[in-house]
Amino acid sequence: MFRKLVLVSSLVLSINAHSGPTEHFEAALATVNLPQGEQLEAMINGLVTNQIRMTPSMRPIRPAMEKFYREIFQSNEFTHTLAELNMEFFTHEELIELKALMDQPIFEKWQQVMPEYMTQMMQASQKIVMENQGRLHELITQEYKRVEELQKLDKDMGLTTQSQ
Repeated sequence: MFRKLVLVSSLVLSINAHSGPTEHFEAALATVNLPQGEQLEAMINGLVTNQIRMTPSMRPIRPAMEKFYREIFQSNEFTHTLAELNMEFFTHEELIELKALMDQPIFEKWQQVMPEYMTQMMQASQKIVMENQGRLHELITQEYKRVEELQKLDKDMGLTTQSQ
C-alpha cells in the first residue's frame, strides 16, 4: 500500500511539475515573432526578388507572389505551424527563456536587420556557389570515375551478377 501511495504521489508531482500541452503551445506561440509592416514587406521583397533572380520568367507575376506570401506569413495556419515546430525543438522552460531573450533590446535590432541580412546571405551564398562551379564539376567527375571503377570491379568479380 505504501509503495502504491509513493508511486501515485510521484506521478502527481511529476505531472504538476511539467507544463501541460496548452501551456507549452502558448509559450511556443509567444516565441513566433514574425515581422510586421515595413519589416514584413522587406522580407517578402527579398524573398520574391531572390526567386525572380533565380527564375526571371516569374517577374510579371511579382505582385501575385508578394500578395501570396503576405497572406501566408500573416495566417494563423503559418503561425501555429511555427509554434508547433518550436514545441518539437524546445521544452516549455526553454521557450520561456527564449521569450525572455526576445524581450531584450538587441532582439529588436536583430528583427530589423534580419530581412536584409537574409537577402544578402542568400546572394553571397549564390555568388560563392556560382564562382565554385568548377570545383563542383571536378567532384562530380571524380564521383563518376569512382562509380565506374566500382562497377568494373563488380563486373570483374561477379559480385552482383547472378550465376546460371
